[in-house]
Amino acid sequence: MLPADWGPGGYPNVWLLSTIVNQAEAERDIPKLLAIPAVVHGVSIEPQIEPVDISRYATGDDFWVICGGESGGKARPCAFR
Repeated sequence: MLPADWGPGGYPNVWLLSTIVNQAEAERDIPKLLAIPAVVHGVSIEPQIEPVDISRYATGDDFWVICGGESGGKARPCAFR
């Protein structure tokens, strides 16, 4: 669904991120995300309800990570390391 003029590096002002919530989604979606040329790639891990290891994908300054837990009175604990 990229525009026809996306080009080999994308647009300089557009970052591509994907939302994931667990390791299975990370393994499935991050390789697809990284296959798309872009200036910056990243993931939003929200709500993070289990450990997610993205260390083999987040290898440079051009990979961003946003993470957060659940909210509300019945939110499960979220332990970040």
